Amino acid sequence: MLVGKKALKALQKHARVPCGYAAVNDVRTGKHEDRMDSYVLSETFKYLYLLFSDPSDLLLNIENFIFTTEAHLLPLTLGQLGNHTFNIKDHEEGGMLDFMRSCPSPNKLFPETVRRPLRDLVTGVCPRISSAKRLRAADFQASNADHLRTVYDMGITMVSLGEGKVQLLHSFYNAKSPEDAERGLVFMQEMVELSKSNTIPKTQLQEVSFQGSDGEPRALKAGPSHFGPELTGDMTVVQRVVYANPSKVCTTLKNVQELRGRIAVVERGDCTFVDKARRVQVAGAVAAIVYDNTPNTSIDNQQMFAMSGDGRDDVKIPVVFLFTKEAEVLRAAIRANSELEVTLRSSKEAADDAGDSATSNSADKPSKTESGSSSSSSGSSESKPAP
Repeated sequence: MLVGKKALKALQKHARVPCGYAAVNDVRTGKHEDRMDSYVLSETFKYLYLLFSDPSDLLLNIENFIFTTEAHLLPLTLGQLGNHTFNIKDHEEGGMLDFMRSCPSPNKLFPETVRRPLRDLVTGVCPRISSAKRLRAADFQASNADHLRTVYDMGITMVSLGEGKVQLLHSFYNAKSPEDAERGLVFMQEMVELSKSNTIPKTQLQEVSFQGSDGEPRALKAGPSHFGPELTGDMTVVQRVVYANPSKVCTTLKNVQELRGRIAVVERGDCTFVDKARRVQVAGAVAAIVYDNTPNTSIDNQQMFAMSGDGRDDVKIPVVFLFTKEAEVLRAAIRANSELEVTLRSSKEAADDAGDSATSNSADKPSKTESGSSSSSSGSSESKPAP
C-alpha cells in the first residue's frame, strides 16, 4: 500500500497535465512528451484503483478473474474448458456453448452493466479535433500549434535544416492510428504538388526599385505571388511605402488611413500570405511588399518562390516578396527617407533574359524554387514555404 501511495503521488507530481498524464521525456528536467501511453489507463490506473478500493466499490468480483501481464481480466471459468478440438457438428447445444466460450468475446464476459459505466467515465474528458476535419497542405501553417499537433499525429516529423528550410518526414509507424497514417500520406503528396506549383520561371521575377539616399538607383529582385495581378511588360506601381501596423497583418490594422493609396510593407509570419494581402487591400493599399522574417536569407543563397494562395481569386493588388538581406536595403532607405517612393515592376534582368531566349528560340527552364523547404530521397517531402 505504501509503495502504491508513493507511485501515485509521483504520478500526480511529475506526470499530471491538464488533459491527462504525459510521458516524461527526461527525469532530470521533467520535460513532458506530447503523448499519454495507453497502458496508463489500461494497466497503471487499473491496478492503483484495485489497490486502494474496497470490495464494495467494484463492479464485479475480481476473485472470479485472473489478470494477464497486460491487466486483461480472464474469467477463471475458462479453465474448466478442455484443451481439445471440438467438432461442432458432433455436439449438442450445450457443447456448442462451451466451444464458443473457448474464444471469449468481451461483450459476453463483461455485461453492459459493467462496460457502460467505464465507457461513460472517459467520454468527453479530453476532446480532440474531429477527425473529419482533415488538414490540407495548402492550409498548413508551421506557426500553428494545432497544425503541428495534427501532423505529429499523422506520423509526420519536421526537421529544421537552417536558413528557414524545413524537411518533413513521414512514417506509418509513428502515426497515432492507421487512419491518421493514411491522412499523413495524402498530406505529404499534397505537399509535393504544392511545392511543384510554387516553381517559377526566371522570367516571372519582380523588382522593387527606388532612389537611394546617395542619389543612386537601387533595384531589388523580388518574388511574385500566385494571387493578385502579376506585373508584366511595362506594368508598374509607383507610390510611397508605409509600414503596416501590426507588421505581420494577422489582426485588425491600426493605421488604415496611412495605408490608403500607398504600398504596404508587411512582415512574413503567423498567418498566410494571401490573408495579409486581403487585409491591406481592404485598408486601401495599392500594392504590398512582404519581407522575410528568417535571418540572413537572400536571393543569392535561397531559391526564389511564388507566394501561395488558397484558390480564391479576390486579391486585386500586386504583392511581391523580398528575402531578408534585400529587405534590409529597402528598410534602411525608408529609415533615411520616410517619404520614400518605390516602383514595383517586372524584373528588367528577367525581361532581358526572356528577350534573349526568344531570339534563340529556346525557353528558360523553370527551376524548383521554394524557400523554407527541402526534400529527402526516402520517406520525405518538400514542404511549402511557411507564411
